[in-house]
Amino acid sequence: LAMLGFLDIRHGKGAYVRQADINVLSDFFTFSLAQQPDILDDVMQARIAIECQAIRLACERATESDLKRIGSKLTRLMDTLHDPVEGGAADFAFHQAIVEAGHSEALTTLYGAIGELLRRSHVQRRQVTVSEPGIVDYLVEAHREVFLS
Repeated sequence: LAMLGFLDIRHGKGAYVRQADINVLSDFFTFSLAQQPDILDDVMQARIAIECQAIRLACERATESDLKRIGSKLTRLMDTLHDPVEGGAADFAFHQAIVEAGHSEALTTLYGAIGELLRRSHVQRRQVTVSEPGIVDYLVEAHREVFLS
């Protein structure tokens, strides 16, 4: 537990429970899941489950500030369509902003816990698909539809 950051062991004084840190959980998930071959399909399924509910909540709970942030992430995504690394990062940021706009601590925490794997999957998918005919137009339209919903 100390190695995972849950306990602070002070020699001669005892062990103390630390406040939970999502980064520890994220690092643990990233390390554990990355050891498994073909894990990105499973991560994608988790992403879909989280994002579907987050979108529902964002439609009900998003503030004007949330909508502006999502809009700026969409603009960044469109500006980086032909760059797999920057575009993948922008794509992740867009989806993360939507999850955050749902104002669900549980969903935001779960999404953050698999965040590094999601970032990687966005970049990997962009590296494969960026040269596919029509994919850029599809990406733009699909993300616009999500934003407008």
